Amino acid sequence: MDIPPLPPFSRLILQQDDCAPDALEFFEREFPAKADGLTLEDFKRRAQYTSFLDGFESRWKYRNLILVISADDPFYALYEITYWVFL
Repeated sequence: MDIPPLPPFSRLILQQDDCAPDALEFFEREFPAKADGLTLEDFKRRAQYTSFLDGFESRWKYRNLILVISADDPFYALYEITYWVFL
């Protein structure tokens, strides 16, 4: 199964910095403000988990948020799915 693209109208709202020595700690500290007050661990427990290409990329979807990490970019990225209505 190929890795599908993220849903349309999704935007990056938090990303783990690949250069910072405390990148994961910073991401975990900032995560609750972007994820309805949930910690990273709580988010993963509540979210729907999907793995692509035998774990090459992992995604957790909860409400309108998607958490992504993959082998070619091993840093967390949090996306918000925004829906637009055109009248």
